[in-house]
Amino acid sequence: RRCFRLAASDSIGLSLIPLLAQRIEQEGAEGISLDVVPADLHDPGLQIESQLIDLSFCVEAPKEASLRRRVLFREDYCCLLRRDHPRVQGHMDLDTYTELPHVLISPRGEGPSLVDQALGRLGRARRVALRVRYFLVAPLVVERTDWVLTLPRRVAERCAHSHGLQVVPAPVELPRFDQLMLWHERCEDDAAHRWLRDLVVGVLPQIQA
Repeated sequence: RRCFRLAASDSIGLSLIPLLAQRIEQEGAEGISLDVVPADLHDPGLQIESQLIDLSFCVEAPKEASLRRRVLFREDYCCLLRRDHPRVQGHMDLDTYTELPHVLISPRGEGPSLVDQALGRLGRARRVALRVRYFLVAPLVVERTDWVLTLPRRVAERCAHSHGLQVVPAPVELPRFDQLMLWHERCEDDAAHRWLRDLVVGVLPQIQA
C-alpha cells in the first residue's frame, strides 16, 4: 500500500491525471492512492529535494544534479473561442486577434505573458479583459463571450470538446515547450516508484493523440 504525492499544474493535470487514475484502476492496484498538489512554479526542484513529493510535472527544468527528468511531450499554443463567434470561424488573422478582448491565464499572477512579448516584437498589443490563474475558469468565460483565449493545444482541445468551443491556430508565432516529469535520484531504483513512472509513460500515446 502506498500513497504517491504528485505536483502538477491544472494544465498538465487535465491531460494526465484522469488517464493515470484509469490506468491504476485497470491495473487493479487497490493499494495505490494519489495525492495531487499544486506545483511550485518558482522552484519545482525544491519540492522534490525536500521529499515533499514523489513526481513533479513542470516545463522548466531545475538545475539540481540530484534530479532525474524525462520529456513527456512537446507542446505548442493555439486559440480557443466560442463556436458561433461572430468574427472567427476556423481562422483568425493578426488584426482580428489584437482587436478582440483577451482572457489571460497567468498561473504566477504577474509579469508579461509570452503572447504580449511576441506581439511587442511585432509592434502590436492586445487588451486583456480578464486575467485568471486557473485553466478551468478561462474556457467557461470564453464560452459566454466573444473573447479569445490563447493556451496550450492539448488543454484547448480537451476544453473545446467539453464546452463546445472552436480551436484555431494562433496568428502570432509562440515558442513551443517541453512538458517534463521530474523525480529525485534516490527514487531511481525504487520498484514502486519506477512502476508509477512507467504508468505515466504508458498513457502518453493517449495524451499525444
